[in-house]
Amino acid sequence: MEKELLRIKGLTIEFQGEISYPIIRNLEFSIRKGEKLSLVGESGCGKTITALSIMGLLPYGIKIKEGEILFHTPGEILPLHSFSPNSPEWLKIRGKEISMVFQEPSVSLNPTMTVGYQIAEPLIYLGCNRKDARDRALRIMEKVGLPHPADIYDRFPHELSGGMQQRVMLAMALILEPSLLIADEPTTALDVTIQAGILELIKELNEKIGMAFLLITHDLCVVNDVAEDMIVMYAGEILEQGKVQNLLKNPLQPYLKGLIASLPSLRKGRKRLKSMKGNVPQPWEKPEGCVFSPRCAYRMNICSRSPIWKEVENGHWVRCWLYE
Repeated sequence: MEKELLRIKGLTIEFQGEISYPIIRNLEFSIRKGEKLSLVGESGCGKTITALSIMGLLPYGIKIKEGEILFHTPGEILPLHSFSPNSPEWLKIRGKEISMVFQEPSVSLNPTMTVGYQIAEPLIYLGCNRKDARDRALRIMEKVGLPHPADIYDRFPHELSGGMQQRVMLAMALILEPSLLIADEPTTALDVTIQAGILELIKELNEKIGMAFLLITHDLCVVNDVAEDMIVMYAGEILEQGKVQNLLKNPLQPYLKGLIASLPSLRKGRKRLKSMKGNVPQPWEKPEGCVFSPRCAYRMNICSRSPIWKEVENGHWVRCWLYE
């Protein structure tokens, strides 16, 4: 088994204002070196907030209340939860040890700088001369599948297509060869061909340099194609986790069953797709007990109490009173 790279323990994140309320509650999971892990759930489940907490980039007014985020380096274990957002400790971590591909490249890229400079900037910041930084940037641009890197290097983001912008974001994240890549919906709004190419590239880099990655998505088809392990998240809590193949073939939590039932399939023919009633609750509207119970077809009186973790089979964990 590979050594542990990242460990999240009892993490609670809340919005702090006139009225405070939790967004993430008692989150616990780990990522091993070289692991391909996916965090799955509908929009509003807390996936992106979880990723931003790992990067120390939580929005204003949202803070870690309890818990730990521990990152393992060769010499020490770094308590990421205790670093302030602009502390010098992050300069040694962001980009170099942990990188993130954000959801909207058109918003994340700087419109006033060429894409080549944005890719090479981390190298220049670390003291690399501009010629060597350019050469390394061109090599990573070629690796991520950008055509004619020398021509694209001096272009601005608005001159590129959405798929090319996403590949630029990926090159920026990979230029320092981090130990962990966090990809937040990396294929959103891309056509099927470009999507397949980006996912194949992530898998290839995982195998070549041993980079672990955390894939954040709501697309179970993407998860099945890329990841080995999966965490199912709903309303800021983990409801089920285990190997991807086990969870997709034998879903236990009614929430995951509902997600799978809503997927289109050629085998289903022209039947109407099933959909789950209701919506993900707002953080200030979370019910007591099981957070999915208001939408659950199997709801029982005991669901007013929070279910505990149960390992139903080897490595397949679920939080649901149906299995008690």
